[in-house]
Amino acid sequence: MKRREELLAGSVVLLGIVVAVFGTLWLQGRRFGSTETEVHVLMRDVGQLSVGNAVTFRGVPIGRVGDIAVEEGGTAVRIQLLLDGEWILEDDAVAVIAPESMFGDWQAEIVTRSRFPRYDYYEIPAEARLPGGVRILSGYMLPDLSRLTAVADEVAQNVASLTDRFDRAFGQETTDQITQAIDNMEEFTATLRRLADQQSDQFLGIAEDVQNATSEIASVLETARGSLERIDALLASGDLDSILVNTRVITAELSGVSGDISAASRSLSGTLTLADSTFLALNRITARLESGDGSLGRLITDTLLASRAERLVEELNLLMADLRANPRKYVRLSIF
Repeated sequence: MKRREELLAGSVVLLGIVVAVFGTLWLQGRRFGSTETEVHVLMRDVGQLSVGNAVTFRGVPIGRVGDIAVEEGGTAVRIQLLLDGEWILEDDAVAVIAPESMFGDWQAEIVTRSRFPRYDYYEIPAEARLPGGVRILSGYMLPDLSRLTAVADEVAQNVASLTDRFDRAFGQETTDQITQAIDNMEEFTATLRRLADQQSDQFLGIAEDVQNATSEIASVLETARGSLERIDALLASGDLDSILVNTRVITAELSGVSGDISAASRSLSGTLTLADSTFLALNRITARLESGDGSLGRLITDTLLASRAERLVEELNLLMADLRANPRKYVRLSIF
C-alpha cells in the first residue's frame, strides 16, 4: 500500500514536470511538429532583448528569439531567430530591435532597409557565412526610454554649459558693443538710403539725358535719311554726270590757281628775304642811335646839343619871319 502511494506520488510529480516543461516551451512559442526557418541577425547591441521574445513581421508575430550570443572578439552580437513555417525574406530585409510595449517587453521586427533608410545598420562582414544556407541579416536597435533619458540629460547638461558660456561671453560690455554696432548699422543704413536716393536722382537725370540724346540721334538719322533720299534722287535724275564734269573743270582751274599761288609764294619768299635784310639794317641803325654814334645819335642822346638845336631852329624861324616881313632889309636889287 505504501509502495503504491509512492508510485502515485512519483507519477504526479513527473507529470507535473512534463506539463511545466511543455507549458514553458509553449509559452516561449515553440511549436511541436511544425517546420521552422532559422535566421541570424548581427548587430552592435541588443538592449533588453532576451531569449523567447517575439519576432514580428508587419506587426504580426511570426516566431521567437531562439538564442543570443556575443561574437568572438566582441565586435557584434548574434541573435538567432526561429520563424514559424518556411519564410523567404526579401533581399534588403533587416531586423530592428525595439521595445514591444511600455512594460519592458522587447521584440525583433523584420522590415526592409528602404522603410527606415536612415538607421545605422550593422555591416555584415564578407566572411560571415553559415552552413545550410542560413540567412544573416543586419540589425539596428532603437534606443529605449532609459537611453533617451540619458541622452536628454546629456543634452540638458550641454545646454546648461552653453548657457553659462554665453552668459560669460555676453556681459554688459559685449551688450553695449552690440548696441553700438546696431546703432552704427542703423546709421549706415540711413546713409546708404540717402546715397541710394541721390544715385536714383542722378540715374533719372542720366536717363533723361539719354532720352534727349536718343531724340537727337533720331533727328540726325531722319536728316541723314532725307540726305540719302536726295542723293538717290540725284543719282536717279542723271545730273550726277554734269556735276562730275563741272567738278573736273573746277579741279583743273584749281590746279592752275595752285600754280599761280606757288609762283606768288616764291615771289613772297624773296620779298620776305628782302624785308628781313631791311629789318636787320634798321636794327643796326637803331642800335647805333641808341649808343650815340654819329650826329643823329648824339642829337638824340646829348640833351645839350638837342637844346642848342632847338634854339637854332627857333632863331631860324625868327629870321625867316623877319625875312618875309622886311625883305629889302636883306636883299637889295639894283638894276642900274
